[in-house]
Amino acid sequence: MGRSGNEHTAVLPAGATAAGPTGGGYPPGPAAFDPHRTTYPGGASAAGTGWPTTTSAGTTATSDGASKLLPALLGLASVLSLAYAVWAFSARRGIFQDFADGQSVSVDDAKSSDLLDTIFLVVVGLVALIALWLWLSRLLGKKPGGGGLEKTGLAVAVLGAIAVLVGLFLANGVTDAGDQAAQGEEGVTATMVVGGGFALLAIGLLIGLFAALRRRADADDGGSAGAPASSYAGWPDQRY
Repeated sequence: MGRSGNEHTAVLPAGATAAGPTGGGYPPGPAAFDPHRTTYPGGASAAGTGWPTTTSAGTTATSDGASKLLPALLGLASVLSLAYAVWAFSARRGIFQDFADGQSVSVDDAKSSDLLDTIFLVVVGLVALIALWLWLSRLLGKKPGGGGLEKTGLAVAVLGAIAVLVGLFLANGVTDAGDQAAQGEEGVTATMVVGGGFALLAIGLLIGLFAALRRRADADDGGSAGAPASSYAGWPDQRY
């Protein structure tokens, strides 16, 4: 009957107050969430004001893989295209020149030249097409490019590819020529056009390789500044 108005007051341990312990009482609890508060202990930010975000690792890995694969393909395709141009201007043209001059050419030499030329064309053409496809898809994807230099290289490469197609079309008509001399002259013309096309293709691919390497160097310089520190830094490590 004689109790005061604080009859529901909790009994706290010695040294503790209603607002929290002052000594070795209860362990401190985590900071309460306040929707209007933007900072928490240790300088960490509330969610939505600098909270760490995540990105798609798969997309980043795919983009990095493509950016590393393109210079390698451009370099390989340019070397192979240049090698075919040398082959076309020398040994391959020599076979048809002998025909045009009326000199005798053995069947084995002619068949060996045809087989080697076919294998060479398939390998070089396949690698060059893949390199051009990746190069063009990167430009059409609106990714950062090498400016006018890269567009110039692509234009030269496309012109070279067109010249190769024209030369191959001319080569199909070699057997339709009249005598051996006429076939030889047609073969020389077709071979020179194909070789010149691959030479242009090699030049365009080399320009693209230079632009890709310069773009990668610029990207590495831009990323060397370092990433911002995680907003979790300084968050107190509380164990209960």
